[in-house]
Amino acid sequence: MYRNIVVPIDAECPDAAAAAFDTALSIARSSDAALSVVSIQADGAAAGSPAHRRKLAAFLRQHGGRGSIREIRPVRGPFSIGTYSAVRELEADLIVTTSRDLHFADCLIGPDATHLAMFTPCSVLLVR
Repeated sequence: MYRNIVVPIDAECPDAAAAAFDTALSIARSSDAALSVVSIQADGAAAGSPAHRRKLAAFLRQHGGRGSIREIRPVRGPFSIGTYSAVRELEADLIVTTSRDLHFADCLIGPDATHLAMFTPCSVLLVR
């Protein structure tokens, strides 16, 4: 069903990333799809810094997905922009993400998930 799945992970927020990663891993395994992790680093540190790589590696070990990942792509900057760029370059046909920034009581999903759903050229699965 899917060939290229992208899951954005912020290693600084592992609880928010866990549900999306577990779902993406399950879909990738069941559909024999390639799974790419977009490692979001929005805290201003250098993309792919050693501390960030350690946190990401610990996250992946905990969730048992290291051997199933085709590529880990570190990006720095806003979540939606970094994810969008990677999705286009990887020719993804599915993004699996969470909505973690609910700032307004009347919002159904946060601004990053909304941006991805509106502007990316592929399907977006929002995991709660």
